[in-house]
Amino acid sequence: YWGCVGLRLLGGKAASEADELMPLLKDKHAGVRTTAAQALYALGKKDVVADALIADVTTDMDASSLLNLLNTLRRYDLLGRLPKGWEKGNNGKRGGEYIQRFSNRVKGE
Repeated sequence: YWGCVGLRLLGGKAASEADELMPLLKDKHAGVRTTAAQALYALGKKDVVADALIADVTTDMDASSLLNLLNTLRRYDLLGRLPKGWEKGNNGKRGGEYIQRFSNRVKGE
């Protein structure tokens, strides 16, 4: 996680490390996946990052990790690519008041 943060902060100076971050987009921890995506975005891998983040939104994760992911999507102007029903998650129950409010804002309600 912290390595991803460091590379994100270095931005273009860390461009040679971009390939090392790619496997972290599939890490078992949602926070690592999102932070690796943020670092890769800073290194110019925007298309790869967009696809990975959008795919990740349907995986099961805790509300804090999901909010981090959603705020990252918002920061990169990717909310329009959210799949229909993303707010329900895989099990049809994605809880939390914050997730519902975020969903309502995305839908313009």
